[in-house]
Amino acid sequence: MTVTRDGKTFSQRAHKPTDPNVPTDTDGVPIKDALKPAFTEAAEIERWRRKLSRIDSKIKEHAEKFPAVYRTAVVQDIHASIKHIQQDLLEEKPAIVCCYCGADNPEGCTECGGRGFLRQKLAWSAREDLRNMNRKTHGIEPLAEGMSQHGQ
Repeated sequence: MTVTRDGKTFSQRAHKPTDPNVPTDTDGVPIKDALKPAFTEAAEIERWRRKLSRIDSKIKEHAEKFPAVYRTAVVQDIHASIKHIQQDLLEEKPAIVCCYCGADNPEGCTECGGRGFLRQKLAWSAREDLRNMNRKTHGIEPLAEGMSQHGQ
């Protein structure tokens, strides 16, 4: 899907490289070998988030079956706690190759803290022009204005 603004057309989704075996970040930028273990862990974090959803559902089901056992306020507190943990996990997972250092010399980068990638929470607030420069370096269309927020 594309968006046209000020006469320019932008892609809203990351374009994957032609080689499907090349892993990419959420912007479609190829992940360097040194960063692959961290991005692999991002998938594990998503699995944990899904497991937490299943636990939340099971607790709600059990509470509905046995209302005399569970106080509604406690079930709501548990649900809120699980949602909070899921959000914390989402914000911490690796999202994009650092658009400030490009993961070429992460040791001196204050934005990624030497990791070579930005966590999801920082990626949401990363400068769009730098994210687009990173995409352009790899032949990927720029993000549409405002599309860098919340996972785009």
